[in-house]
Amino acid sequence: MESLERHIEDLYSEELAVKTTATAQIGGLFRRVQHLPVLLQHPSLLSVLERCLREDGRWSLDLSIHILSTFFALSQFSQFHAKLLELRVGATAMDTLELAMRRVHHRESVSRPGTAAALRPATGSRPPTRTAADQRSSITSLWPPLSSRGPPLSPAPFSGADDGRLESLIWLALGALTNLAEAAEVAPKMLARGVVPLLARLLPWPSAHVEQLAITLLLQLSAPGDIIDTGIVPRLVQSVSCADQQTAELAMRLLHNLSFHEKGRKAMVSAGAIPKVTKALQRQPGGWAVLYHLSMEDAHKPLFMAQLPLVYQHFIHTEDFRSAPELLALAVNLTHDRRIAEELGRSKDRVGKLMAKARGDPLAFKIMRNLSQHGGPAVQALFGPFIPDIITTVMDPTSETELIVEAMGTLVNLSLPQYDWQSTMANSALPTWLASKLVVGQADDDIILEAIMLTATVCNKDSAPNTADAGLGQLLISLLADRKDDDEFVLQIIGLYYILDLLEDPNPAVEHAARVAVNVVLASGGHWAEQVTMLHTQANGSGWQDVPVFQQA
Repeated sequence: MESLERHIEDLYSEELAVKTTATAQIGGLFRRVQHLPVLLQHPSLLSVLERCLREDGRWSLDLSIHILSTFFALSQFSQFHAKLLELRVGATAMDTLELAMRRVHHRESVSRPGTAAALRPATGSRPPTRTAADQRSSITSLWPPLSSRGPPLSPAPFSGADDGRLESLIWLALGALTNLAEAAEVAPKMLARGVVPLLARLLPWPSAHVEQLAITLLLQLSAPGDIIDTGIVPRLVQSVSCADQQTAELAMRLLHNLSFHEKGRKAMVSAGAIPKVTKALQRQPGGWAVLYHLSMEDAHKPLFMAQLPLVYQHFIHTEDFRSAPELLALAVNLTHDRRIAEELGRSKDRVGKLMAKARGDPLAFKIMRNLSQHGGPAVQALFGPFIPDIITTVMDPTSETELIVEAMGTLVNLSLPQYDWQSTMANSALPTWLASKLVVGQADDDIILEAIMLTATVCNKDSAPNTADAGLGQLLISLLADRKDDDEFVLQIIGLYYILDLLEDPNPAVEHAARVAVNVVLASGGHWAEQVTMLHTQANGSGWQDVPVFQQA
């Protein structure tokens, strides 16, 4: 500390070597935390260091490294950020990083073996990654960690003296910028300076630490549009499978952020993200969230066909779905695709296992509902043996509303002409249960609407007596009268009018169905029978009364 003023004087020297030595000595003083209060109170020390870096840094890598290591260490303490920003340390670090990258570009153009090729890989290729455990740096002795904040103080190793120092310089500049970017007002300035394209050039990079810092800074900037526009997505997709675990995890996190944007999802799919992220799931479970987002577009769903066995196995072996919400959401999305639904439900054994896992979980049961809707007749036929179990789930008093709706929706989707609904209705309390839900105010609207559709599904010529005995016809009419202001029920009323209009249809099957429907209405008597008779009398004249069903009425 006694030599501090002399070292500061040396910063004004005309000799670059003297300045470089002075910055190294000052760095040694900053290395001791107990000296920080005195050093930071000096009126000109930090400003002189910043000016020296700005004006002389381009002439000496060592000088730049010494000064940036000081600023990087200070940037790890948020209480010093205001002072560093006041001195425009962030702008100077950005300039230094740009200069370093221009040097890298120059060395690439020269293509001397052992220099540029070792420092920066060719575009589109991924170099052998040197993990953190393998890395040693020329500046390790300059600065031990001052705190747990910020990147670890072990920059990239060197391949050749200049290349090693250049990578150290890049690492320190990135570290300072990453720490300073925590301030909300700094990120927009970095974006305006074009930091994203600069960072894109650092992916991939032989040094794991440099690559990690570049991705970390991209995460902090929160500028998905700028990141996607640089064409960086394919490089991130490659990074999720790299050897260094921390780099792979950071790349996956950034992909997850970008996957919230449609343009980002398209870029990922084009870069082959689906198989690569799937392959990385064992090491990075967070990849399920990325796959879920990628499955949102219908055009992307068929691309998951090769990953379907893995999705099925994870679904079957997951003990608690609360720990895997993204897996469930992915399966729900995928089963909206016809081919995937057919493949997932291609056997009775598969449908049975899926049904066993879905029982009790509303979101898991939505997968079964999708299979019954999109799987086609072949898959629907496999649901037959499980209909009693689904009905049990529907009528279970402990089932939550969402589960009941999904289970009822599954039954509604089943079009099984050969299924014996009459026996099912006769041997279960389903007609009575449906009747209890069709009473106004006795159930949620979602359950009421599903109950109406389920009644239509289970009713046929054989099961009609069970339906009538439960009073479902009268309940439906009362429900229509009470909910006439609800669009869903108005649609049902319009449907009834349409059926009445089909009474004179030349097609015998249509006429028979219409007559049966009208007979149910007329049999109820009272207001609805009078309204139906009056409506068609007005619409078609007195000749309409000659229709046999009304003569009988």
